[in-house]
Amino acid sequence: MDDKEFLEYCLGMSYTPRCGFVPSQISRLLRLAGKTEAANKWAEERHDVYNLDRFDVRELVEMAQSRLDNQQKP
Repeated sequence: MDDKEFLEYCLGMSYTPRCGFVPSQISRLLRLAGKTEAANKWAEERHDVYNLDRFDVRELVEMAQSRLDNQQKP
């Protein structure tokens, strides 16, 4: 799945009761949002589903989308 699809997936998951993500997904979202240090830490976590704050996820998606939009501008 490309970055745009991944961000749509994350946004959709932020509306689920659990808002659960595995470390590789959390790391990817953080990296896309420009949070490299936090992304590296999550990449080292054990494989499990972690419940995240839905508002934090939505904010990270917004940050990541903004970064992607800026990269695509000529």
